[in-house]
Amino acid sequence: MYLGFRRFKAGSIGIFVLLISLLAALTGCDRTVADSPYKVIDTGYWPAQVNPLAEPLWLDNERIIFTSTESLVPGKPPYSGKVWNMATGKLTSTPLDSVRCAREGQVVYTKKDPSSNQWVYSRGPLESAKEHPAPGADMRMDEFFDCDWVPKESAGQFGFARYPAKSKLRGDNYVEILEPRTRLAEHQKRPYDREQEKKTGDVGSKGKAIYHVSPDDQGREVPIRYWTYSEFLKAYISAGYYDPKDPETRSFWILQRNGGLKEIPYPKAMLEGRNDIYPVKLGYLVQYSDGKYTETDPGDRGLYLMQGKQVQRLIVGAVHSVQISPDGCKAAFVHARNTNEYFSLKNPYRTIKLINFCQGGATP
Repeated sequence: MYLGFRRFKAGSIGIFVLLISLLAALTGCDRTVADSPYKVIDTGYWPAQVNPLAEPLWLDNERIIFTSTESLVPGKPPYSGKVWNMATGKLTSTPLDSVRCAREGQVVYTKKDPSSNQWVYSRGPLESAKEHPAPGADMRMDEFFDCDWVPKESAGQFGFARYPAKSKLRGDNYVEILEPRTRLAEHQKRPYDREQEKKTGDVGSKGKAIYHVSPDDQGREVPIRYWTYSEFLKAYISAGYYDPKDPETRSFWILQRNGGLKEIPYPKAMLEGRNDIYPVKLGYLVQYSDGKYTETDPGDRGLYLMQGKQVQRLIVGAVHSVQISPDGCKAAFVHARNTNEYFSLKNPYRTIKLINFCQGGATP
């Protein structure tokens, strides 16, 4: 009798464990290894995000700048610049309220001239930046790569009306778009697109692009993708949607300024969907912004650390404005546990958080 009960109990526990394992697999809990030991540091500071493309920004390897209220909690203008030193833990204020970009110690910010109602640009170290007007009407401010004035004819990576076209990167580097990409990846196709493919047999163009180190360089062919710049690697990064069933999305690319091109396969543990890649000293920080989520449930959205075949979850929730320190040791970003909290003006609300990959779980 007792032995029969033990057998029944052991069998029930085995079935229960099996069911839990199956549920975990169905909900995606087996897609990453255990959470990373790297401590996520919450500053507690609310960013106003006057310029969401540039908040927060690294001034150097220790200091970030962002805009907020005087009390550093959600509120209406006026806003001012706040500089937080990760090494000392000290916070200072500046009168700046519109920092546009920061690159290699050079900061560009704007202030409105009350007499002319025009924006005045300044550039240089934060403490000694000087007025930096456009050299001519044919110039534009390049906030993505050079953090300086560049010719308007270099249209950047968007808005091409005719081909071939040039997409300016850093300095003299540029990508020449010879043939635009019109072919849709499988995850982009709607029923209408698939129906048209069957009718016409036209699957679109894969596109063609040539990277040039300088205007005199003959260049080399590169994948036509959106390129960002890593100050840590001194190289360009091209990433995007990951679909294990689509060979064209199974890797991301590193493009050296001298033209060296490296393809890096995603590990099998990578989550399918939109992935933005940020090189850091220990590997690659990945911002995942896809999958199923609601205003209160973030799903799998968040930050992950990719090291070879390993993918470790760092933090889940609504993540924006990821910035890496020049030495590749630290990441700063804006985070809230979900979308509702991200836009909330009451506690809990979005805050600036940091991770120091060079100190592990140690305090800043």
